[in-house]
Amino acid sequence: MKQYAVDVFSQRPFQGRSVAVCIYDESVGHDLMENIARENGSTETAFIRPLSESGEPEHCTRWKIRWYSPSGEMRLNGGAAFAAAYVIRRYYSPDDGDITFRHSGGEILVSAGKDDPEILCTSLPEAPLREFDITQQLSGALGVRPQHCFMGGDLFCVLKNREELGSLSIDSATVEMLPGELLHCTAPSDEEGTDFFLRSFSPVKYEEEVGACPSALTRLAPYWSGVLGKDELRVSQLSPRTGKLTAVVSEGSVKISGRVSLFAVCDILTDRLV
Repeated sequence: MKQYAVDVFSQRPFQGRSVAVCIYDESVGHDLMENIARENGSTETAFIRPLSESGEPEHCTRWKIRWYSPSGEMRLNGGAAFAAAYVIRRYYSPDDGDITFRHSGGEILVSAGKDDPEILCTSLPEAPLREFDITQQLSGALGVRPQHCFMGGDLFCVLKNREELGSLSIDSATVEMLPGELLHCTAPSDEEGTDFFLRSFSPVKYEEEVGACPSALTRLAPYWSGVLGKDELRVSQLSPRTGKLTAVVSEGSVKISGRVSLFAVCDILTDRLV
């Protein structure tokens, strides 16, 4: 089984969000996918299979996709869809237009930028936020009192500036008791080329960060659009691996775009694993 190691939302390897992409067939089941994802140790492993009549990947623009983290199968994951679309466009369907992925919750479409085909784009529905009380427990978990806090599936905290965001001291034991699947912390930017910064932390190990998270932008982009009075927002991931995204808020959706970088290609010896 062919596997591609890809860094999403970055122009070069070792930055952005680390994703593995595997081209699988029906002989590869859930247990093996879970073990491969655990062995990879990446933020996500995407398993994709062509839905063409021939079953061959060449010139196929409709694919089935499943996402796994080292801890198990995941819900919709935009970053992994970007990685998978990059692999398909580079190796299997370079000139065949948009790529559609079918997943357990529906479909997601990834397209190339009109002005730059190296930039990939997808549109996701805008999602609401609701105010969340800033408690002493929350401030203690972050090591700083946030300016605002919201819930929207995940927990979102708005900090004063880049300095506060960059110097966060996360108390993992306390954060684990807070609601939300992920913790996202954000702050405005006074730097040219960036409108706001973002850091995201996983629910499994809060002391370890996850890379750029497109799903967070379905809530944060509309928020910052209202605060800053602009619809097109440039986002920088303020984590050790960094990351750059653009988000455009329009008519109830958020169009997210970014670059992808290939790190490695390898073969998984599935005949020895099944």
